[in-house]
Amino acid sequence: METKTEKLQLKVEQIIGYIPFGLQVQGKRHLEKYGEVPILKVNGIANQVNEYWQYEFLHDDGDLSFTGINDENYKPLLIPLSKLINDIEAMRVDFGFKENNKLRYLENSKDAQSIQNLEYSSILFLLKNQYDFQFLIDKSLAIEIK
Repeated sequence: METKTEKLQLKVEQIIGYIPFGLQVQGKRHLEKYGEVPILKVNGIANQVNEYWQYEFLHDDGDLSFTGINDENYKPLLIPLSKLINDIEAMRVDFGFKENNKLRYLENSKDAQSIQNLEYSSILFLLKNQYDFQFLIDKSLAIEIK
């Protein structure tokens, strides 16, 4: 018996929170065309076109361009949550005992729904600093910032 596996696609709700904090994406399509892989800063999210949301990019020359959020050739650049946990363990970052434990649980369980247990200020910190608390890197929907 053959089973269909649904292909994972990035959804607007998975990245919308990062937009005000300077989300960047890497565009693989440029590598094929121009021999380079640029890092593009997302300017915003464009209106839904044919049921697809689009990234909006503002280029240095003032031109706007768009590409679909679920286009496999453009992936957001994020920092794995494990790096934040390492900083907590090394005491370079401290959210307080209870919050540190909630972040550890989030990382260990890989359950993005447990983000609801965090304080608002912690969620803002994760978004502002581009931490991947939804484990998009593990799903090949984002690229790890090294």
